[in-house]
Amino acid sequence: MEVNEVWAYRARAEERLARVEVLRSRTSRPARVRVRFLDDEFEGREDWVPPARLKVLWAESERWLAREGRWIAVRDASATARETIEHRAAQLVIGHVEALTFLDSQDMYRDAVLTVDDQDAFRAHVGFDPADLLEEEAAFVDENGSIVAPSSGLVRAVERAAVLHADVLLQEFDRERLRWEERAMYG
Repeated sequence: MEVNEVWAYRARAEERLARVEVLRSRTSRPARVRVRFLDDEFEGREDWVPPARLKVLWAESERWLAREGRWIAVRDASATARETIEHRAAQLVIGHVEALTFLDSQDMYRDAVLTVDDQDAFRAHVGFDPADLLEEEAAFVDENGSIVAPSSGLVRAVERAAVLHADVLLQEFDRERLRWEERAMYG
């Protein structure tokens, strides 16, 4: 963030973006940026704000809002799937098959959303074209080229991966069962 740049500011997710001009940065802790609010409703108010509230340069704010809207839609499409048996099964499969490291597990664990960063690895280890995931409701291609699909796409992909990697999964589950039996017996 440079002095005189105009940024999109938002304190909370439910608020709209406000235009602010960066006046100066403070290097002491906690980090803060001095901004002037440019929209008329703020009447030139100035404030020290956390840098995380400055979302994007104002010139890029429409594109940023569109991306945020796509992510909200895919998370909403997956909301009822969080913590279901299918979601937990997906966590087990992805957590136990090392070949699936190209999937973004953070999105999967938190939101039951499938993010495919490497489409060639997906095709090789899951067994179908990742572009087929775009047929799912709210699925999209992110600006970095990743395919993002709701929980329905996650379940489809994990079902296929579980079949293709059944030997690895069964061995891992057997090792885990033995660990639990040993714990039960010896504490």
